[in-house]
Amino acid sequence: MRHAISGKHILLVAPVSYQYHRLIHNQLKKLAASVTFHGDYSEGLLQAMCKRLGVFNQLNTVREQALVQKLKNSPLDIVLVFRGATLSQNFLINLKEQHADACFILYQWDSLKNNTYEQLIPFFDYVASFDPVDCKTLDIDYLPLFYAGKGGPFRENQKNQDLVFIGAYTEERRDFVQKIERLCTTKQIRLHTFFFIPLLAYLKLFFQGRILPSLHFRRLEHATSMTILTQSHCVLDFHHKDQSGLTMRTIEAIALGCKLVTCNKSIRDEPFYDPACIQVIDPAHPELDLEWMQAPNATPVMNFLRLDNWLEKLINKALETKAHKVKELSKKVG
Repeated sequence: MRHAISGKHILLVAPVSYQYHRLIHNQLKKLAASVTFHGDYSEGLLQAMCKRLGVFNQLNTVREQALVQKLKNSPLDIVLVFRGATLSQNFLINLKEQHADACFILYQWDSLKNNTYEQLIPFFDYVASFDPVDCKTLDIDYLPLFYAGKGGPFRENQKNQDLVFIGAYTEERRDFVQKIERLCTTKQIRLHTFFFIPLLAYLKLFFQGRILPSLHFRRLEHATSMTILTQSHCVLDFHHKDQSGLTMRTIEAIALGCKLVTCNKSIRDEPFYDPACIQVIDPAHPELDLEWMQAPNATPVMNFLRLDNWLEKLINKALETKAHKVKELSKKVG
């Protein structure tokens, strides 16, 4: 079934700490949906201050109540939630009471270890996650993350870097990337790194004299990061130790026609895994092959993870699941 999104009234709930909520919002509108956006403000300087002052939950409740009131007399076909870290059960109860026929969808791009969400599952008609381990634990559907744009490949003469790393700063990632930097120096591999860190954490490192040249408290615009990736032969990925799912950078890199060096062994289970363009390394003892990096690359078929197709797949499956549940319930009642 195609174009299930067309004409639907959708409530989109997603974190605003990254720019992917804008890409999702815009793509839903391109697919002819009417979209109301509600930001999940779980991170950021202002949010940290509100939590420190003990008023975050109260302010969040006020926002939720205002949204419920706003949607009270409005049509609503789909509630699409990404992560949902700040959503209260009262909010979901009130929303379901007002819009009992709406299809409630929860997609997790974080792991259970980082973001406990079992308490939210009963409120949703369909739940999926990017983390294969969590999917087995909770018996929910597995769906890798998406990429936005047309994808690659791009001409080889556009490459001015051999290897690039773009990611959020953690000490574990810093230590790993420093190993890679020493390896690149030895093997004359051109490396570009960009670490993002929240402002408060940046200031803490600054006053400790621990600032790195590649450390930034302003995030890259999505278009800028995509340009940097396309200018590199290969992308370096280091996933969070408490996640088994593939990072967004992994999906974007492969879709753009870049080669990938990653520490995530679970990529070997994916249909697009190809050792000719994806290399899994041991983070404790990394090895790099410049000749492999610079060799011509064949881009795996990734269209099914392009954002428009990805949203269609997610929402189609959710609508089918809800329809099946309604049918089974009517049989029991009958």
